Amino acid sequence: MKTSLLSHLLKVFILSIISTNLYSEPLELSSFIVSDNQKTISSKYNGYIEKIYISEGEYIKKGKLLLKIDSKEMSTSKSQTLLSIEQAKLNFNIAKNDLDKATIDFDRYKRLFEKQMISKNDFENFELKKNNLDKNLQIAKKSIKQSEDKLQEINKNLKYLNIRASSDGLIIKKNINEGELATAGTPLLTISDVDNLNLYLDVAESDLSKFREKENLDIYIESLNINQKAIVVAILPSVDSGINSFRVKLSFKRTDKRVLPGMYAKVRVE
Repeated sequence: MKTSLLSHLLKVFILSIISTNLYSEPLELSSFIVSDNQKTISSKYNGYIEKIYISEGEYIKKGKLLLKIDSKEMSTSKSQTLLSIEQAKLNFNIAKNDLDKATIDFDRYKRLFEKQMISKNDFENFELKKNNLDKNLQIAKKSIKQSEDKLQEINKNLKYLNIRASSDGLIIKKNINEGELATAGTPLLTISDVDNLNLYLDVAESDLSKFREKENLDIYIESLNINQKAIVVAILPSVDSGINSFRVKLSFKRTDKRVLPGMYAKVRVE
């Protein structure tokens, strides 16, 4: 009789454990949608904003011209360099004409020297003059090269005055207006990747076993009444060692253009 009663109680206990595991309440967590890919756009050079081609809240594609900066400093430098190139080319032509004439004269003086019709001293002086003119020509040629290299560098830098988007994204902040001065390194625009989004869930250690990396979970965005799938990409330890919890990172590609960073989402884990 006692053995039968103990056996019955053991069965009831086992069934209660199984029932608890089978019908345990699903875990519901919530978090804000974030974008981990935000870019701050700034200028490399000082200048006034000549034109802004976008507005806050606008979705832009990679390569889109965002704004144009007018840098008088660089424009002046380019003008001066162009003048330097013209002057260097003029100096080169003068040096070349002088050398060409001196070369003809040198050949004539050489023949006269060989016939002993002029002194060695006169011949060597003229030879020295010709060599100096040749050096002047090389200096003029080098000056042209230096000025053209400088112009190439200026033109390269001028491209940075036309600021373009390096990737697709949403303009979430505009810090400057047309006509205002942009200083080098100062943030002008902020662009956020709103196509690849994330959720970070704070999960107690006791619930961590419910999550598996690469697992798909359902998320619900209440304000838009949208259901979406997200994948578990990482399970991270808490930055605070005194808190017995973990961070679970979910990632998803938005399927509805109304979904934006900052929206509130719920996650249900069975």
